[in-house]
Order: sequence, then C-alpha cells, then structure tokens
Amino acid sequence: MTTEAKVDFELVLGEGGLAEAMEKIERMGGEIRSPATPYEPDPDELDDLGDSQFDPLMVIAASLALGYLIKTISEVWLDETKGGGQLVDARSSPVKLKRLSYVDRGKLVIVTDKGVETYGPEQRDEGEEVLAQLLSRAQPA
Repeated sequence: MTTEAKVDFELVLGEGGLAEAMEKIERMGGEIRSPATPYEPDPDELDDLGDSQFDPLMVIAASLALGYLIKTISEVWLDETKGGGQLVDARSSPVKLKRLSYVDRGKLVIVTDKGVETYGPEQRDEGEEVLAQLLSRAQPA
C-alpha cells in the first residue's frame, strides 16, 4: 500500500463492470467513499448516453493514490479491446471519469474550464503528464 496522497474521483460505468471496478480500486489501496448509485446525466449528456445497448450507468465515488489513478486511466484509455475513448472531466470536483462510445478508440479527452484537450495512443507520455498535473491539483486538502 502507498502513502501517496489520494485523489477523489467519480467513476461512471455500466452496471456490469461495477463489482470488478470496485474490487480493483480497493485492491490498489483506494477507498470507496459512498455506495454505487444510478448515474443521473446532465441534460447535455443525454444524447451521448441514451443508446439502449449500454448497461444501466452507475457512479462510484472513490479515492485512489495519484500514481495508481493515472496508471488506471492510462490502461483504460489505451485498451485496444474496448471501443470508445476515455473522458476525464475536471470542470468540477471531484473529477469525473467515464468511457465515451462515440469517441475514437484509444483517445483520451480531458475537459477543464479552459477547454478540451485530446490525446491519442502515440501521445501517452504527454497525456499522462497532463493528467498528473491536473489530478495533483484535485487532491483533497
């Protein structure tokens, strides 16, 4: 287990992946801060998430050491077996993480108050550096 400061985040995922995600967070020394609940999308997300092929969406509030969180986001972002891209929405606290089916496979989309940045697999180092800077500011006081 690590003594590195933990970062609070919310993970939005299909109900089918819930148990595995919660187990992985705890195995990596993280904490589940509240029970999983149904995800209530903002009105501007409804078109993005309205596809009936999705599992019901759930949200987990959790904390994980910064290094483990970056590693986990990177693994999901670069997973060639899954469609869609990885979103890191840092416009509010805690940071929200979710897959977006309409984004190209292997793309990382980072949204902040300053705008949107996108990174492909060939930009892994740069994307992880931006994640580290962004998430280190999101650590709880």
